[in-house]
Amino acid sequence: MLAAIAESFVSIDTVVICDVPEPGELRAGEVVVRMLVSAFNPSDAVTVFGAYASRTTFPLVPGFEGLGIIDRIGSGVPTSAFSQRVLPIGSPGAWQEYKCIDHSWCIPIPDDIPTDVACFAYINPLTASLMVERFCHGVQSALVDTATTTIAGYLKTLLEQ
Repeated sequence: MLAAIAESFVSIDTVVICDVPEPGELRAGEVVVRMLVSAFNPSDAVTVFGAYASRTTFPLVPGFEGLGIIDRIGSGVPTSAFSQRVLPIGSPGAWQEYKCIDHSWCIPIPDDIPTDVACFAYINPLTASLMVERFCHGVQSALVDTATTTIAGYLKTLLEQ
């Protein structure tokens, strides 16, 4: 299978595509997600560059956001999980064809949400929601200084409610 690999702390543009083994034997509670789409988030670049050095090990498959279909299930995972569209959150690794992850980290995505929208439903929307919840109680107006970024759109939507 193909995967984007960072071998050490580098610039994101030096990440290379490699052929790597597919996930092997699954432990109890694990699933293999066949990634349909993987997004690029600035968190990917800063991770590869070294911002989280104490919790980053190499080689690293970047990618905190993406969407896939559960392709294999380990023991203890409900059979109804097979073929579900999910966001496999909580760890990097979306920039590969198959991601092995504990099923508890898979967020099911309803069929009526398009794949190209759902794949961005993790980092920026949750960050914006938390920012508004923590810092905007009773706010009458706000200046959003993030220009045309994705998170600016989410903040605008949340603050207009």
